[in-house]
Amino acid sequence: MFHNHEWKEIARTWAPPQKEISVREGKDSETIQRLAFGVTTIVFACADASCGETKKIECLGQAVGTPAA
Repeated sequence: MFHNHEWKEIARTWAPPQKEISVREGKDSETIQRLAFGVTTIVFACADASCGETKKIECLGQAVGTPAA
């Protein structure tokens, strides 16, 4: 059965940027960016209990309006 999801935020995490990054370890550019800026991850779940659908959004940096670690 199809329905329109009503997304509700269920979790938000933030991994802070690393102070020292060694590029010599062969990391790709995406990993280096994640280490340099930190990553905010937000997890959403559909409000319909019978649906069970979830989605995750990751972005570089700290989410606006959240206190610094």
